[in-house]
Amino acid sequence: MQVHFAEEWNELHHLQIMESLGGDQMWWDRFLAQHSAIFYFWVLILFYTFAPRMAYVFSELVEVRPQYTVKNHKLHMFLTV
Repeated sequence: MQVHFAEEWNELHHLQIMESLGGDQMWWDRFLAQHSAIFYFWVLILFYTFAPRMAYVFSELVEVRPQYTVKNHKLHMFLTV
């Protein structure tokens, strides 16, 4: 439960940073973000209904790319300082 709370806290702060940088100014960005989140939610529901393991694997695959990107970005910033 603590890990889940920490992940949600992290997501909240990322959202606040993006909004402060102007990421919520264009209606198209908000529309796309909200609707893609709803689509992703229902895709996971369908996956979980028919193949629960596939739903978990899909979630992990979706999360791997951002983690990889963040790690490489931090490494790049560390090496260029």
